[in-house]
Amino acid sequence: MTKTSSPRTFSWISTKTSLSENRRITALVMDMVRYSAIASARGRLLLQARIFMMDTAGLARRCAP
Repeated sequence: MTKTSSPRTFSWISTKTSLSENRRITALVMDMVRYSAIASARGRLLLQARIFMMDTAGLARRCAP
């Protein structure tokens, strides 16, 4: 099986489900207007994101960067 990356999105909120932890992961993208350029041809973005994971009770907790 080959590993593939998830599609890139330019929305304010990006959500995907972690298969290994069976939790929903939500990323709130910060400074969208200021840093909407692509950093390099390799696909890295100049966007800061704060990652939150939903625990079993449905409460969001911030993950360390």
